[in-house]
Amino acid sequence: MTRFIHTIGAVALIVIGGAVAGAAAPRAMPPQELTAAQAVRIPLDSGASALVYWLRGRDGADVVTTIDTPVRDRDGSWDHALVRVEATLLPGESQRVAVPAPIEQQQLGRQEVLRIMRAGDHVEIGVERSGSF
Repeated sequence: MTRFIHTIGAVALIVIGGAVAGAAAPRAMPPQELTAAQAVRIPLDSGASALVYWLRGRDGADVVTTIDTPVRDRDGSWDHALVRVEATLLPGESQRVAVPAPIEQQQLGRQEVLRIMRAGDHVEIGVERSGSF
């Protein structure tokens, strides 16, 4: 289990104008190795995206995950809900980050989960999806 999980800031809403175009993402992403100190952007089917990087810390692999989820405001404009999560992982430990989906996708049972794993001296990330997108 993760020894340390700390959420930096609750949720920050940044108002932007115009439509948000999302890149199509694959149905599932098998685990892939992340290079230390190099950020990777992962587009998600829900229109959200994740930015993940890790550093070699004193107590383990310090993993930082930032999720950007576009949400339509009542007036039809787009806002972004940003969440940043930090965790220190020891070998064999993993962290799961559930990514919020739009209400209509939640009602269909659709859910995306980032799975970040410490495997030996490196970190891997994969995306698990439930329901059909």
